Amino acid sequence: MKRAPGRVSDVRPPVPDCGRFRRVVVNFAPVLLALTLGVSGAPKTGKWVVLVHIDGEVPSSWPEALRKAAETVRDGRVWTEPPAVTLAEAQAALGCPSWGPACAAQVAKMTGATTALLIDVTSTGAGVGLSAEAVLAANGQPAKGKNEVLLPDTSDDSLRFAAAWVKGALADKLPALLIVETATPGGEVRLDGKRAGTTELGPVRIIVDAPGTHTLLVTKEGAAPVTRELRLTPNETARELITMSAEGPPVAPDVRIGQPDVITPKPPLAPQPPPPLDNRGAVVGWSVTGVGGLVALGAGVFTTTVVWNLFYDVAICEDGTGRWCQPVEIKSPLGVYSYRGAARDTFNDVDGPLMITLGSIGVGVGGLLIGTGVWLVLAGAPEPTELAP
Repeated sequence: MKRAPGRVSDVRPPVPDCGRFRRVVVNFAPVLLALTLGVSGAPKTGKWVVLVHIDGEVPSSWPEALRKAAETVRDGRVWTEPPAVTLAEAQAALGCPSWGPACAAQVAKMTGATTALLIDVTSTGAGVGLSAEAVLAANGQPAKGKNEVLLPDTSDDSLRFAAAWVKGALADKLPALLIVETATPGGEVRLDGKRAGTTELGPVRIIVDAPGTHTLLVTKEGAAPVTRELRLTPNETARELITMSAEGPPVAPDVRIGQPDVITPKPPLAPQPPPPLDNRGAVVGWSVTGVGGLVALGAGVFTTTVVWNLFYDVAICEDGTGRWCQPVEIKSPLGVYSYRGAARDTFNDVDGPLMITLGSIGVGVGGLLIGTGVWLVLAGAPEPTELAP
């Protein structure tokens, strides 16, 4: 385990070695004497120092992170730097028989602090035990009660909760840890309407700074949402396993912690008599569909005729060259328009493109009427009823 220079971190206590112990005492004796003399006249009221003691396999980032978290609490305390040696080295130099409040008090005196915040981090298998206790430097007696909590592992999520927990211990407002897991991954977790994450890659851990009554909502595409009303207490680690089902309504919001993760559907409603048939919507729908078909057909025929006259209607030119030219007279089969001679240029440049545009709009309007009529027919059609056996 690497130790950050200039910060209190922890290593496993060295194997007792009398010769090594004497060398450490001899080497550190001048340093301890200088520290004692240097801080004897310093003001001690309100001065605190954070001492993080590690026991077991805990990531090296924990001591520094927990110390910085504690020092963010600005409520009248004046924080001082811990000694520039490890706790194991300070313990050996001071001759403490074992680590504890008495030894922590002596280390606090080295830094000129009047109170030491003693944070013990102990690995317990896969989990981590965390405790925080304020110790008076004058006599090694506790300044207040001791708080303890058990974390599930040494992950970054656990470290974030540990930092929040240390700050809460100083302010007498311990947070709660809520761990939400779904039986199938992919559930989106919200607490009091705020998104907390998804269970796509594993459980979602939520640091609840203000324990009490909170509303948990878990949703997933294709499944009924699950709502639970949770009552969290300070310093609690609550686990919620959510089983989601594609059938049935959401779970009632008054479900209590510890109840089985079962979604109970509401009883079906009593069958209602079928409403009387109303075919008025179908009649109107068929009428609109018919009108739309006529409009679309007429506009389509008209547009096709104009396109034919404008781009495809040609005849052999009268100059005897054998080329193809527009006929002398351009007219529609139904006599809607007729252009002859020089007027053909007006048809080619202005009227023809305008007619195509209007005809296309007519086709669109007809299609819209057809779609509206079909929708009215389907909406007005009576639903089939099942006959009892």
